[in-house]
Amino acid sequence: MSARADLDARLAAAEAVRIRHLGDGAVVLHLQTSHLYTLDATGARMWAAIVEEDTLRDARDALLEVFEVAPERLGSDLLAFADELLAMGLLRKAD
Repeated sequence: MSARADLDARLAAAEAVRIRHLGDGAVVLHLQTSHLYTLDATGARMWAAIVEEDTLRDARDALLEVFEVAPERLGSDLLAFADELLAMGLLRKAD
């Protein structure tokens, strides 16, 4: 992915992606590549916030209600996670 996400980015699940929540975690399937990914509880919460909130900033703010962490650290971790998911084709920019 050439452009990295920023906190104002709006992201959505890629069209070819299906997710199933299992317990606290989740399984993500990319239908075109047949790759299967597992998310632990933290990753599953971050995924949900990314796709449910309007922007990554809103996702960060929602996650701050759940996790006891500095906003800067959570923002940095969320951006790194989003960039990785974009690079794997699991997320797409919604704009």
